[in-house]
Amino acid sequence: MTRGFTLLETIFASVLFGFIVLFIANLYPSSIVAVRRGETQIIADNCAQAILEDLRSRSFPNVSTVAPPTYQKWVYGATEFTPTVAVAYDSDTSLERYLKIATVTVTWDFQRRSNKVVHIMYLHNVTR
Repeated sequence: MTRGFTLLETIFASVLFGFIVLFIANLYPSSIVAVRRGETQIIADNCAQAILEDLRSRSFPNVSTVAPPTYQKWVYGATEFTPTVAVAYDSDTSLERYLKIATVTVTWDFQRRSNKVVHIMYLHNVTR
């Protein structure tokens, strides 16, 4: 009786090993893309939060609904983030003196797809 593997066992083990290597090799690029997608999402969220904090720091009359402030594009790596700001009064006209709604939309392109993040904040003029 000879010891060792038969040709069939060797071929089966090689094919199984090849499938495992291909599976792991395909995980690496897709995980890199997922990390980059999450990174751009975090940058866009930070951009929108920074703009909302800037609006929050202004006095209520200085946040205009007619001409809201404009902000420059953010560039991170090769990705450009374009913020737009819209400020409107609440739909209830009795609260017009006290409540404004600020909407910040940040758009960017990632892998030939357009993405956007929308953050909304209520600004009030109520004294404490």
